[in-house]
Amino acid sequence: MKLLAIQTSSVTNLFIAGNAGQPQNLFRTANAVIDRYKFQVRPTTEELVSDKVTFGHGEFGGVSIGALEVYSDGIIVRNRSTTDIIDAFIEDLLSFLQAETDFAYIESHNIDKTYMSELFVEVSPKVLKVLEVFRNPINEISVELSKSGNRSYPMMQPAGFVFSGADTAEDANKFLPFRLERRFGTDFDKNIFISSAPVPTSVHLSVLENIERSIAEI
Repeated sequence: MKLLAIQTSSVTNLFIAGNAGQPQNLFRTANAVIDRYKFQVRPTTEELVSDKVTFGHGEFGGVSIGALEVYSDGIIVRNRSTTDIIDAFIEDLLSFLQAETDFAYIESHNIDKTYMSELFVEVSPKVLKVLEVFRNPINEISVELSKSGNRSYPMMQPAGFVFSGADTAEDANKFLPFRLERRFGTDFDKNIFISSAPVPTSVHLSVLENIERSIAEI
């Protein structure tokens, strides 16, 4: 398994800001964040008192930060980097705000942090061989497609799979499914896959390597 690129990563950190609802504090805090992290996209005065405040194109530790989104119950940081970098940025941000501004961090959720990792990877095509048990129905679809009109269609083949938990209204803590699927728009023989997972980047890569090892043992 080879990591080709990080498409996007995000970390959601849920909490309540103790100075929420006080405009003078919001303006002072926003300016402090802009100065420290050199954000080029800055919220307007109207945005600072709205439900969503966005800072964009910042810098932390020599790495660019794509977006910092601030809500009434926490923040989301999005970037094309590992989630480790985002975690370090969030830790630095909260420490800085608590030390230098009127910001007060109040824990408000049992699970206060969630992850999203989306990667482009080169994976052995053998990871999909477990799906060959569906060869007959896949071929049936391919044959039917060949009958529809004068167009020529490539034979269908397994393209990926999904792991997911129950997604019901009663679930308090929902998360995105794990996906591994061929990247459409590229030749399948290049073995380029896109994978998304609700875990830190390092865990995501470990899961992909585990999948390759597990398939090799079958």
